[in-house]
Amino acid sequence: MEEVNNVIIGHTGYIGSLLSYKLSQRDNGLTLGISRNTISSGIQSKNLNLFEFSCDIFKNEIDLKNIQLKNPIVYLNAHNFQPNFLNKKESLSKIYLSNIDCYKILIKNLKKLSPQKIIFLSSSGSLYGNTNKNNPSNENSILNPVSNYGMSKFILENLLNNFTKECFIPLTICRVSTIYGNSPSKKKFGFINHLISCAQTNKVPFIYGENTYRDYLHLEDLVEIIINISDMDLKDEIYNISSGCSYSCLQIYEIVKQNLKIYGNKLRNYEDKGLRLGENDKIFISSMKLRNEIKWIPKFNIEEGIKKIIMEIN
Repeated sequence: MEEVNNVIIGHTGYIGSLLSYKLSQRDNGLTLGISRNTISSGIQSKNLNLFEFSCDIFKNEIDLKNIQLKNPIVYLNAHNFQPNFLNKKESLSKIYLSNIDCYKILIKNLKKLSPQKIIFLSSSGSLYGNTNKNNPSNENSILNPVSNYGMSKFILENLLNNFTKECFIPLTICRVSTIYGNSPSKKKFGFINHLISCAQTNKVPFIYGENTYRDYLHLEDLVEIIINISDMDLKDEIYNISSGCSYSCLQIYEIVKQNLKIYGNKLRNYEDKGLRLGENDKIFISSMKLRNEIKWIPKFNIEEGIKKIIMEIN
């Protein structure tokens, strides 16, 4: 067996499945995928540069018998919390103590992998507080998570920071904005997919606050920049990854509606359920630190990205 140069934890997920496919196409050794479930049908499972095994790294210690690791780059996409923004957050200590066994097992597993570098996909919208277009959140902005999901990302960032400093392992924390786009995993979630699904099934779409703003970044742009980050030695350890353009739910609804109309699909009038307790309503994110350092510009604006999704399913 060739040596493993890349390990993707959460390789069958929405982001991990496309990252797995892209990395397996590169001529730089094997990519190992570790997930709770086996490979999804959308990934090219017969690709000889990609293999996998099933393990929940937050609950079980991984068995690396017969696997040759060459100080791989570890991409940490998995999480022990499911997103749920309906309820307000609990206390930091309660979340940490109720999940402490999961965190201990995660650190044990990361030690076993002996990574040369760890890239952790964190969250921007779930960590920062409300901002505005003229003063978007940057990496030094005050963190104000209002959901358990955001709090858990905050805990993981700090755990990984302490672990990597103790073991002298470079760490890059990617605070990712709202991701959209079609994934090889075939998993569908998020506001844009919700609207498209409602048009296909003639259901009434719902909105959590028509003036709720989010920064939307296409999945392909995210995966491309993650791979670029893995190839480089960056100056800092925390970077926002965003398009730099936020849109309200109402604006997204109108863009999706107009593009669906081209293909004869009608989107019904929406029902506004109001802002959820576990969300901030004005999310504006700056990725200028990353853009200035590696000269990165996303390929897709929101109109192009939404049109691409609808074209791919028609």
